[in-house]
Amino acid sequence: MIGEIFLAQNKKVSNIRDYRRGPLHLNIGMIIFGVLFIYMVVSLILYMNNKHIVGYEVTRGSLSVPNVYQGIAIRDETTVSCNGTGYINFFAKEGEHVACGDLVYSLDSSGKIAEMITSQEEETLLSDQDLAEIRNQAIVFQKSFSKMDFEKVYRFKNQLEGTALKLSNYNMLNNLSRAGTTDAVAFSYAPKSGVVVYGIDGYEMLKPSAVTKDCFDESKYTAVQLEANQLVSQADTAYKLLDNENWSIVIPVDAARAAELEAEEYVNVKFLKNQYTSWAKVTVLQNTDGTYVQLDFTNSMITFATERYIDLEILYNREEGLKIPNSAIVEKE
Repeated sequence: MIGEIFLAQNKKVSNIRDYRRGPLHLNIGMIIFGVLFIYMVVSLILYMNNKHIVGYEVTRGSLSVPNVYQGIAIRDETTVSCNGTGYINFFAKEGEHVACGDLVYSLDSSGKIAEMITSQEEETLLSDQDLAEIRNQAIVFQKSFSKMDFEKVYRFKNQLEGTALKLSNYNMLNNLSRAGTTDAVAFSYAPKSGVVVYGIDGYEMLKPSAVTKDCFDESKYTAVQLEANQLVSQADTAYKLLDNENWSIVIPVDAARAAELEAEEYVNVKFLKNQYTSWAKVTVLQNTDGTYVQLDFTNSMITFATERYIDLEILYNREEGLKIPNSAIVEKE
């Protein structure tokens, strides 16, 4: 009996075999995890090696090719010489339109007005009308001022100085008249109506057909500012008078662009100084050293009366849309 039990136990034990490790058994979970792991590694490598895309702010504006030029202004300019010798003082503000017969300047041969200006003994009292004129200039400047164009501050300063000097000269003239000492002062009046400019640059007689590349070389450009309370002689220039609202701007262009503009006949021009626009008639010029375009205007002359070089943009064939910079365009396989 005992032997049978022992044999039975041995028989059960003999059914146990060693488990041998076979090849790895894959399941769906391991396959998905492996695929995701490989994808993440490849994506990380591509991200580190690829050029990153930078965000841009897209604005609406002109889609046409910029047509910005620097032109030279051609006007009807008449230089007026001094009518004697003495200390010159101006009574018309620069850039102001005067009528025929208006007082422009005086010549003080005795130097009394110069002494009054130098000693500063006379106190200038401004009337309400005088203060209103200065206040209006300040308001116009404040509305148009931009930090990107700081040079306007100096231009405004010169305008205020011209206005203050004109008002001061009128007050001193009244004081001299009351004192009866105006015999030594000679007065000069405008021979015709026009815009007064106290400066010369040698281009007063320049014609559009005579414009060359040298005219645009600002390093060779010399402008002389005529200052008040200076001793002048009869041969000196007292001021310049612009007596015609019709004026021109000449710009250098190539032959292809000249043909395009000539086909338009009239183009819309934006002045970069104040962002104003005006229509101009196009005339193509074949000058001695190249092709130029003459833009003829019938307005806005007084705005640029003191400037010879003017920056402008031609707005023909203008298309509006979203402006995307070329650096924002990328290519990908």
